[in-house]
Amino acid sequence: ADSRGRLGGDVVAAIIEDLDGAVARGLLALFVRTFGETEHLSPEGVPFRVTCSAGLTMLDPASMDVERWFVTSDEALYRAKAAGGARVEASPAGVPSP
Repeated sequence: ADSRGRLGGDVVAAIIEDLDGAVARGLLALFVRTFGETEHLSPEGVPFRVTCSAGLTMLDPASMDVERWFVTSDEALYRAKAAGGARVEASPAGVPSP
């Protein structure tokens, strides 16, 4: 079954079963774009928008444990932020580039 959860701060993880890297990257790109286009309202009624970044790693239980998956995902997230944010960065292993 798919699962997701907040890991702390502004970090959220999702584990989606039976999804290949290209599809996962496409879904994350759609989420990042849609999230950035969504207008929110402050408590005072002032509209604002925010962006998000995403790090993607395909979990391969045969070659990595959950701790390694988390580390590589976190590294990809920080690469996305360092590259200007509002984007998806993938770990080098198993995720095709756009």
